[in-house]
Amino acid sequence: MCTSLLITIYKYKIYCFKIIWITLRCNRKQMESAIQEAEERGQASVREGKSAITTLEDELAKAKNDMARHVRDYQELMNIKLALDVEIATYRKLLEGEENRYFIVSFPSGPELTSQESQRFIKYPTCLGHSRCWSEDA
Repeated sequence: MCTSLLITIYKYKIYCFKIIWITLRCNRKQMESAIQEAEERGQASVREGKSAITTLEDELAKAKNDMARHVRDYQELMNIKLALDVEIATYRKLLEGEENRYFIVSFPSGPELTSQESQRFIKYPTCLGHSRCWSEDA
C-alpha cells in the first residue's frame, strides 16, 4: 500500500509540474509577444523621431536661408539709406548755400524796397524771421 500511495503522490506531483510548466509556457509566449510589440513600438518611435529630426533640420535650413536673405535685404536697404542720407546732406548743404546767397544781403530799411526784392522775400519767406519776408496773400 505504501507503493500505491507513493505512486499517487508522484502522479499528483507530476500533474502539478505539468500545470506549472503549461502556465510558464503561456507566460513565456505572452512575454515574448509583449517584447515583440514593445520592439515594434520602439522601432516606430525611432522612425517617427528620425522623421521629426529630418523635418526640423529642413525647417532650420529654410529658416537660415530666410535669415540670410533678410540680412542681405537689410544690408541693401541700409546701403540705400546711407546713399540717401549722403544725398540729403548734399542737398541740405546746397540749400543752405542758396539761402545764404539769397538771405545774407543787406536788407533795405523802409519803403525803398524794390519790387524785385519784395518778390524775392515773398518767394523765400524763411529769411531769418524778417517781417517783410512774408507775403500777405501767402
